[in-house]
Amino acid sequence: MYQMNLNVHFAKPVSIYNNYVNKCTGKYCHCEVSIELDAQLLSVMIDSAVQNAYDPEYLQKLLKKVKLSTGKIHFCFYVLLNEVVSIRFFNDLGDEFHSPPTEEVYDTITLETKGIEELKSYITWNLCQLNKPYDLLRACLLFVPVTLRTEEDPTKFFCSQLVMHSLKDKYQCDKDINHMKPDDVYEWLSTIKEESKDIK
Repeated sequence: MYQMNLNVHFAKPVSIYNNYVNKCTGKYCHCEVSIELDAQLLSVMIDSAVQNAYDPEYLQKLLKKVKLSTGKIHFCFYVLLNEVVSIRFFNDLGDEFHSPPTEEVYDTITLETKGIEELKSYITWNLCQLNKPYDLLRACLLFVPVTLRTEEDPTKFFCSQLVMHSLKDKYQCDKDINHMKPDDVYEWLSTIKEESKDIK
């Protein structure tokens, strides 16, 4: 059986995340998901996602870049304040933002997928969201009890919302996944971790 981990990283307001706004959000100020995968397999997944992508032209450019890589690559799906849904590739060249996640900056919960189809579905969904805008309004509403409910797939995302929508087909959640801070996602996944043998 093909197995691959989804690493959900929860950033503390330190290092590159050390600013006044992030310190006001809670224990964690940001969350994102990283995956290690063979570059050739990722190329196949990108190619199959182009037709349904939010930004097909961007995926075509990404495909050309990934095809130049060999072996395993470590990449991350994320969205930062007032930016767009993005993907970045980790390396050891000294740039903190592109360095592999460390315990000093992130707490991590690892989820195990079962089967190549589940892994492909997860990655393809995220690829199709790339370059969607940041949902500033919903992000601001995280600090008040009021939210904007929707049954439709979002056209905009903030970080924890992106993570929760990416996991909604894998785990059932009785919370409003459009109104969860990174702290809420960490607490929810920690509970799932205790109950599920699929999470280590």
